[in-house]
Amino acid sequence: MVSAMAGSCAKAPLKSEKQKHTISSLISKARHSASSDRAIAYLEKAIRLDTLTADAYIALAEHYESLNLEWKAESVLLSGYSAGIREPALLYHLGRIALELNKFSEASSYLKQIPRNDSLYLPAVFLEARSNILKNDFFTAVKWLDTLSRYDSWKNKPELLSMRRGLKEKGFFSAFNTSTPVERIVDAETVTRYDLAILAGFYLGISADSQPTLIFADIAVAEAIYPVCAAAVQYNFLEALPDGKFHPRRGVKKRNLAFYLFNWLKFRRFDFGSPVRPVTTWKDITSSDPHFTLMATMEKLGIIAAAGDTLFGADLPVSGKDADAAFQRTMQLLKSGQ
Repeated sequence: MVSAMAGSCAKAPLKSEKQKHTISSLISKARHSASSDRAIAYLEKAIRLDTLTADAYIALAEHYESLNLEWKAESVLLSGYSAGIREPALLYHLGRIALELNKFSEASSYLKQIPRNDSLYLPAVFLEARSNILKNDFFTAVKWLDTLSRYDSWKNKPELLSMRRGLKEKGFFSAFNTSTPVERIVDAETVTRYDLAILAGFYLGISADSQPTLIFADIAVAEAIYPVCAAAVQYNFLEALPDGKFHPRRGVKKRNLAFYLFNWLKFRRFDFGSPVRPVTTWKDITSSDPHFTLMATMEKLGIIAAAGDTLFGADLPVSGKDADAAFQRTMQLLKSGQ
């Protein structure tokens, strides 16, 4: 990445407040229009009013993307680029779409123009890493991911950790001598209540109050694991057990994980849809089990996988990989609103 663009970056003329309002209004109308043709007309008009800034070009490109017309989206952005626009947002979208079209060299040429001090620099680095992986240039991808891992705002992002795990599986360990807590959990054969508290903090954004108010008989407030465990209980993701202890090393069964994530979805007002029909093929749990409907629902949503056609495995231990996948699927459902 370069630290600044040299030379011939065209500057947009100053727009009047009225013109700015008109362009913003056209973009808004396009985004809320029920007619695709009308939306395109609004955005093309906005571009004619403002040919040298990126907003309208990006909005039109995103509209074509929503229609699965990536080649048209690229064409729109290229017209802005040809007009002399070098705004980081346009460069980023050009790089992203070029990557979707497997134009790796072009993608890199746009992304490398984004200045280091811009907010899109690190997302562009991530796209560079993705591009290198698609080209099977894993060593360069490791370099980019190692760069991202130095930034607190990126080192624990799920997409970065997922890419790191993929490279580790291919044998590229050199840049990753230390594992993050989440990576340690994913590699574990079984997870504990403390592991679930870590995953809840990472995926669900749970964090404890600065002033500790919970007391556990088995975890001192000064212990390093206390904030994570306290946060999980404080937000009712996990419970303090009747003996007043947290039991951080206690293993987690599949029914436990289903119960915790189901309750979190309820807390977030998730729409579960129509009731789940009873599953008669499972031999280890029946409708008399207090968690039966809950587990069947979580299996239907793809959060918890059954152990087989005739076995749910409610009392089997949960692996780190399965726990991580369950949290990722939960967040995917919450983000999609489905």
